[in-house]
Amino acid sequence: MKQLFYITEIKSALDSIYKAGGRVLHQFGSEALVADLPEEMIALPGMTTQPPDMISSGAAMAIAAHNEMMQQSLAEAAPAFGEGMAWDAEGMSPPAHPEDQDDGEDIDDATLLDAGDEEGVQKSTGTPTSRYLIGSVAVGIVIVSRDQGAEVLTTAQQQKVISEVYKGLNWLATVEPQAQVSFVYDIRPITITTSPGPYGSSDPYENFEKGWRDAALSALGYAGGRTGYRRYAEDLRSKNQTKWAYVAFFTKYELNHFAYAVYEKVVMHYDNDGWGPANIHKVFAHESCHIFGAADEYGSCSCGGSHGHLGVPNNNCKNCAGIHQDKCLMNENTLAMCQWSRGQIGWDPALFPPAPLSPAPVVV
Repeated sequence: MKQLFYITEIKSALDSIYKAGGRVLHQFGSEALVADLPEEMIALPGMTTQPPDMISSGAAMAIAAHNEMMQQSLAEAAPAFGEGMAWDAEGMSPPAHPEDQDDGEDIDDATLLDAGDEEGVQKSTGTPTSRYLIGSVAVGIVIVSRDQGAEVLTTAQQQKVISEVYKGLNWLATVEPQAQVSFVYDIRPITITTSPGPYGSSDPYENFEKGWRDAALSALGYAGGRTGYRRYAEDLRSKNQTKWAYVAFFTKYELNHFAYAVYEKVVMHYDNDGWGPANIHKVFAHESCHIFGAADEYGSCSCGGSHGHLGVPNNNCKNCAGIHQDKCLMNENTLAMCQWSRGQIGWDPALFPPAPLSPAPVVV
């Protein structure tokens, strides 16, 4: 049973859920969490169902997203536009995975490894912060709005982003219980004064992204470029004692492409191209799977190969001979995943923990 609790003491709260036979699906800093429990419970040590007098804006947005999704699950909701449509359907623009994006920096990922990492070469996205999607994941959600003009994200639009992110991550947290995926949110709405462009039609991703992204990183206290957002991901991982971490930027600034994942980050435009804001959750889940090693199955995808931490072939690529599983998030606009994508993000008995994961001992 999925329940929302307000945290009074974080370590006791996490221990209580674990001992009750449940697990945390979503954690909103040290203020609130959503747990999956065997039965409804009014309170457990370290938490309560009664909201406190004061709560941060980020946690309030996440709680509103949870409540909205719970209400939608009680109603007969019509499917969003494009349900089940191939990402590269005629007239539509697919999400991207620009592996050759250049942030203007030479980064030696071997220097980023924790002492406990057993390999110098990473097998998923080339980053030690997102090898495979099992266990706890810290996600920095940076909503970048300009103070004027077409790049303004209204309060309602910012809430829409969080509601959609929550839906996408909730699916990833619940679709494979053996993976015991849980997400810790760091929600950062940022307003900047940076003017957009001008951009050339042949400009790389970095040229479109750099101005507003680096201004947002500066507002968060980080350097620009990959150095900054990589450090932000590492800090989230360390602070929250999660297994993994990545960063997601949402904006209305013009982008080279409306949605993409590279290194430690996802970047998305609020309008979500022709798919629209109501489909952000599926596009974001798709891009999050890229972060953990999943390959696209549409367009010019290559059959076979070696993808993700386990080196799983891309045998559901539409260019493979034989029968395909169409209902897969890496191929179309749907919340379903084929066996090949599941393996690429690490959902395999070889990596599943033998028993429910105990909570991290401390979260600040």
